[in-house]
Formats: sequence, structure tokens, C-alpha cells
Amino acid sequence: MSNQSLIRNIPIVLLTMLASPIATLQAGGFPEPEIIRVEEDWVTYIRNPDSNVGAPQIANVISPTESTEVAFGIVELNHASAPDFRSGGHQVQSWIGSTNHDFAFSEETSVLRTDYDKLEYTVAMEKTPQLLKFTLKDGRSRTWGRFARTGITAVTPVFNITLENYNPEFSVANTTINVGAHRVELMYQKEVRYYSANGLERTDTTPRVLHRFKEVIQFVSLAEYEQNSDYFNIEITE
Repeated sequence: MSNQSLIRNIPIVLLTMLASPIATLQAGGFPEPEIIRVEEDWVTYIRNPDSNVGAPQIANVISPTESTEVAFGIVELNHASAPDFRSGGHQVQSWIGSTNHDFAFSEETSVLRTDYDKLEYTVAMEKTPQLLKFTLKDGRSRTWGRFARTGITAVTPVFNITLENYNPEFSVANTTINVGAHRVELMYQKEVRYYSANGLERTDTTPRVLHRFKEVIQFVSLAEYEQNSDYFNIEITE
């Protein structure tokens, strides 16, 4: 699907951040490669979405600094809030403090409507010499099929940025189900990957649970969900 990106007419802000700390040394005394991209894989089990009110609505937050005071990104699913609110679809936003610098959204506008949907997607953050990019990609669900295949990206201009202070725990702590949390049985960060200019450097497979609907599954483990393929892992049609 094609994407549309609209950059707001606000002055370009060049963020001057602290230079990267002294590189950590690998065994043998060689510095570790600089991390230029991180990718978070997310999984959400949706029990009974309400298409009439566009619920649930999910907002992922990711930042290179463990803060929303400087540069950070927001990925919105099943809604979009810029420039005006709408239900359905997906949107990516880049922020500089309290200023929305850029947003991009897919042409997909349908709302989640399928019971027992399994929503999977990747939130990525990447630095270039002059930009910080926030991307939604590689999504799939029963309602939307495969979405954001080529990525939906919003950017922020930054100089001297580093991803050394990125923390996946910050993403989990600040990601929210804005509307209809009771319709979501489980949401968690499944995996985080760290990339240098040379490619994949390391993978963190620690499952970090953001939300669990306690009335339904407070004693159900992640392993039990993943093993129940007949119930949740339903074929995705194009």
C-alpha cells in the first residue's frame, strides 16, 4: 500500500545532543560497532474489537533518550490523531518535545473488526547523519492482512544523535492502549534487534508484557498463547 507523508510548516529544529560516550570495547580491545537502528517486535491479542467506536486504539512510543522532552516517535494503530482524529488505519508521528514535526499514514482506513485477532508489527527507529526516522513496518492481522510492508515513516532532523541511551523498557512503560483496553487480552514486546552499519549486532528476546486483561487471563503464560496455534495463529489473507 502507498504511504502519504505530510511535513508540518514549522521551523526546522536542529537538536544538538551530547556526543556519543566512549565506545564500549569488545573482547580483544576493539570498539563495538555503533548502533544505528533498533527494531521492536510487538504482539497484541485482541478479543472483541468494537468497530463502531474504533476500539481498541494503540499508541506505541519510542525514543533514543528515554524521554519525551527531546525527540521521540509515536506509532498509532486503529486510529490517527494528526492533523485531525480518525478511527482505523495506522499513523506514525515524529515529535520534538511538545511539537509534532512530521506525520505519515497509510491509505488503510478500516477499523479492527475481527474477534480474536492477533496483531503483529514492528516499530523501528533509525539514525542517519541528519535525520532520526521512526517507522511502522511488517504488520499483519486478520482485519488488515499484511500492512506497512514497505514501511510508514516520519522523520525528525537531528545532529549528533546517538542510540546508546535507547531502552526498550521505556517503550513498554510509555506505550498505551488509549481506548478499549478491556478488549485486549494481551499485549507485549516480543523481541528487540540492534543493528550497526554492518547489519544485525544482537537480539533481545526478553518478553515484556505491557497489558494483560486480568479478568480473562491473569494466570495464562505467554508460552500457552504461543502454543495455541489453532486459536490465534490464523492464516493472513492478502
